Amino acid sequence: MFTQPNNQQNIFYIDDDPDDLWLFKEAAKSLGKSVTAFRQSEQLLNAMLSPPPTPSVVFVDLNMGDRSGFEVVEDIRQHQKLLSLPLVIYSTSDNRKTIETCRKLGTALYVIKPAKMKAISKVIQHVTSIDWNNHQITDENFVIKI
Repeated sequence: MFTQPNNQQNIFYIDDDPDDLWLFKEAAKSLGKSVTAFRQSEQLLNAMLSPPPTPSVVFVDLNMGDRSGFEVVEDIRQHQKLLSLPLVIYSTSDNRKTIETCRKLGTALYVIKPAKMKAISKVIQHVTSIDWNNHQITDENFVIKI
C-alpha cells in the first residue's frame, strides 16, 4: 500500500532541531529524493491525514520539545488508515530499553542517527529501498547503525 517508485516516494521527517532537518533534507536531495519536514507533531499528523502528499515512510526523532517521538508514534497509530505506514525512529540514543519500547509501539525500524552527511545519505538510501509490503521485522534488521 505504501510502496511507490523511488522517484515518487514521499519521505516525511519530524524533528524539532532545524540543523538536523537541514542535514537530512540535504542528504536526501543528494540522492534525488525530497523530504517534507515538520517541526511540530500536530503539523505532521494533519499532513498525514490530509494528503496529498501521502507519505511512503516517516522518520521520527525521539527527543522533541512539543511531544516525544514515542507520543508521535502513539498518535499516528491511533488512526486506522495509518496503521501500516512504516515509521522509522531516527535517534541518537542506542539504549536497548528505548529501542525495545519503539519496537513494541509498532515502528518498522530504529535508526541510530549518524552525524555525517554521507552516512545520513546511506540511511535514507537503505530505508527507501525497502519493500515495505514484504518487510518482516526481526531482531537482526530492526536497528540500523551506519
